[in-house]
Amino acid sequence: MARGRRNKEIRSHIATNLRARRGEIERAVVTRLENAVAISSAANADYLEGVRAAVAAAIDYGIASIEQGEDQPSPVPPVLVSQARLAACSGVSLDMVLRRCFAGYAVFEDCVLQEAEPAVASQGFSLQGLLRSQTSQFHRLLATFCDEYYSEQERWLRSSDRHRAVRVQKLLAGEFVDLSSLPYDFDCWHLAAVSKDDRAAEDLKKVATDLDMRLLLVRNGTGAVWAWWGSRDRREAAEVRGALASTNGPIALGEPGRGLSGWRTSHQEARASLRVALGHGPPIVRYAEVAVVASMLKDELLVDSLHRLFLHPLSTGRDGGKGLRETLRVYLAANWNVSSAAAALGVSRTTVTNRLRTIEELLDRPLSSCGLELEAALRLDQLRESEVSKYAPVRCAD
Repeated sequence: MARGRRNKEIRSHIATNLRARRGEIERAVVTRLENAVAISSAANADYLEGVRAAVAAAIDYGIASIEQGEDQPSPVPPVLVSQARLAACSGVSLDMVLRRCFAGYAVFEDCVLQEAEPAVASQGFSLQGLLRSQTSQFHRLLATFCDEYYSEQERWLRSSDRHRAVRVQKLLAGEFVDLSSLPYDFDCWHLAAVSKDDRAAEDLKKVATDLDMRLLLVRNGTGAVWAWWGSRDRREAAEVRGALASTNGPIALGEPGRGLSGWRTSHQEARASLRVALGHGPPIVRYAEVAVVASMLKDELLVDSLHRLFLHPLSTGRDGGKGLRETLRVYLAANWNVSSAAAALGVSRTTVTNRLRTIEELLDRPLSSCGLELEAALRLDQLRESEVSKYAPVRCAD
């Protein structure tokens, strides 16, 4: 009985240490996946966008299995189920999916052994039960991946949208496609839209009718809807957004482009903007308004570095720095006005001033010297957290 209690305490201690290293472990896993099992294909962009959220969920899943042991197996997180389905619809082979799973698991297992080693040496803790529960959970994860992959692949192959989606994906990737096989005029002005919500398709169709524009709409097999409006005259994104006043969003819009190259570019802009639209923002986002943030989100080194340099030092106190970050966010949004920030937060000016002084001490620099970096770090952190929390299971279109 005492031994079982001691083992449970050691497991809890190991889990706590792993959670403290969560960011480090996540970066190590992503790096291993990028370097050891890389995928580079325009058709797999949706799958690649979900990697960060999937890695974070897998790490949490592994840590929970350590803490709970074999008797309380954790359910496979929905985000991992989503990633298996995305792989099936995006042309990523099951072999590639499993290789990425094993690569990530190897990194995580190394970290587990590092944290367990002191307990083995000083308290005689046995690794057998720990590794057994880890292996059991990993096998459960692989089984779920395989089941979801094959199920979704079968659904996708039966989909009536499949053939059109495949042709569009090839055309986006620069491959030769007989343009006459697609019901759309590519020799005109285009404006692209992307949404993760299949219900947005009806809104996109209505815009085409209301503005008298040609529409190419594709359900690309990952739960997303891609659309292009075509017209002989240039139509601005602002006009289209006005026509989308009521929508199931979020919807991201590219900017107008002409000809086949403009068709591709507008789509790429819409896809880049979608990551911002999925965050805490308006339901409809156009590229021209979020281009800088959207570009930053593509640079994981920049995102991680900004967080490490400007947000991690604030993670002190009982709330993990939440109060300091919120004060900073409101203060910057109030154009650096202490009185306005105090009113918005419902606290005194003295409280805001003291918090800002604390932030400067923790950062070891005046706020005036790093305002741009702080705003970017807060915005990017908010968007990436939102991506993880909103990443819901998807299914291909029937």
